[in-house]
Amino acid sequence: MERDQDVKIFKYPIPIADEFSIKMPKNSVILHVANQEQEENRLSSVDYQAVKISAPCMWVKVNTVAPDEERQFYLVGTGHPLPVDAAYHVGTFGHGQFIWHVFEKESPT
Repeated sequence: MERDQDVKIFKYPIPIADEFSIKMPKNSVILHVANQEQEENRLSSVDYQAVKISAPCMWVKVNTVAPDEERQFYLVGTGHPLPVDAAYHVGTFGHGQFIWHVFEKESPT
């Protein structure tokens, strides 16, 4: 099987914020949005304990030799007003008791 060594899938964390931007190679394609379960060591009163945390992420197909561009996103909770320039639905994920919907501000190129 032949592979293009410049095309890869990268993971980008999604901050819990009304608006955020992510720098990624131009013409990248967002494939999936979900939580990734991770273990984190936290110091208790006695010792370190492994705690499972859930981190929202997006997986993106990128061309690593393409120049970077800044892409703008909204994070909208279920039942909240949708910004008028939320042009493209990227994905939906649950985080704690909330369901979040990720929208890109402009249609991807």
